[in-house]
Parts: sequence; C-alpha cells; structure tokens
Amino acid sequence: MAIFAQRDLNAAADWLDDFQGHPTVKDQLTARYAMVLGATDPEAAQPWIAKIQDEKERNSVLRNTIYQWEKDDPEGFAEWEAHPHRE
Repeated sequence: MAIFAQRDLNAAADWLDDFQGHPTVKDQLTARYAMVLGATDPEAAQPWIAKIQDEKERNSVLRNTIYQWEKDDPEGFAEWEAHPHRE
C-alpha cells in the first residue's frame, strides 16, 4: 500500500475505499496509506487515521503523524491544533 500510495494517492484511496477484506488487513493498509499521506498533507490524513478500527494502531499512526507535522511545520500544526473543527 505504501508504494501504491506514493505512486498515486487518489487511486490508492479509491482502491482502499472499495477493499472488502479482513478488518485487520484493512486497518494495516489504511495505516500505511495515512502515513504516506500524512508525510505530505497531515491534515488530509486525519480522516484516514480515524478510519483505523484498532485503537492501538490508530493512536500510533496519529501520534507519529502529529509528531512529524509539529516538527516539520510548527506554524501549520499550531494553526490546525487551534482550529475548532479538527477531528
């Protein structure tokens, strides 16, 4: 999924939306997709992170995404954090 997402985020998102496999596999694929997306657009990754059913995995991906975002773009992160409608 990570390679697929790196090559074509939109096609990977469409494929992932249609994926009907085991929920654990879907969580793993969604996590990988969210991590790739989060590297370039952390705000857009938030809804994907929220789709991860496994709480431990979801929290891990969220923490990593937020940590990297705050480190790479402190101003953008602060603006997102202050936004009242964030997920």
